[in-house]
Amino acid sequence: MYKKDTRKLTFPGVVSTLLAAVLLVYSLLQAFNTVAPCQMPREWDVLRDIGIAQSLEDGRYPEDPVLAGEISWYNPLTALLLTVTRFISGISLMRIAVLSGPIINLLAPVAFYVLVFVLFGHGAALAALFLFLFGKDGTTPSYWTCAYSPWLLAPLYSSGLLFFTLALFKNAIEKKSNAYFIATGLMLGLTFLGHTAPAVIAGATMALLTAVE
Repeated sequence: MYKKDTRKLTFPGVVSTLLAAVLLVYSLLQAFNTVAPCQMPREWDVLRDIGIAQSLEDGRYPEDPVLAGEISWYNPLTALLLTVTRFISGISLMRIAVLSGPIINLLAPVAFYVLVFVLFGHGAALAALFLFLFGKDGTTPSYWTCAYSPWLLAPLYSSGLLFFTLALFKNAIEKKSNAYFIATGLMLGLTFLGHTAPAVIAGATMALLTAVE
């Protein structure tokens, strides 16, 4: 039976993409308004990442920034992002950790939109994005759910790397393309550098889909 391809560029698809962009920009502005007055992040995890970033800047990585004489075990991508941003901007690591949260965390809803679009088309992707951005209740911490937050946390933005990995893998399976398989592997490695949990989820999902295929 012929199945209509809902991923082709159409007028409704363009409208859906524009509406998605509006939702993302609105969320980004709200997130910036939240963190702009703050001088330091509110989460211990971010302070740890700042310490790792400082060890990178000082040339002492992988020295643990908290325990003297120990090796840092935590995934380094967040610290690396902070270090690179500091090198480019000259802003303090503490301030960067506050201001970069809204931008870096936007990776998750963008990637979620892309994944749902690849699977089900524009309409479903727009509905999924709306739920992602505005479906969380006001009491549950953002790191307990798949949600957008103004506070820089590795589990949140790394979920975006998970979604991109799965989107690439779906294309790799469908097109049997070596380029897509290589890109999927690289994205999986990048996901692991961000946070272990989404990398394990991505790897297990790909293993299951490969077995089914």
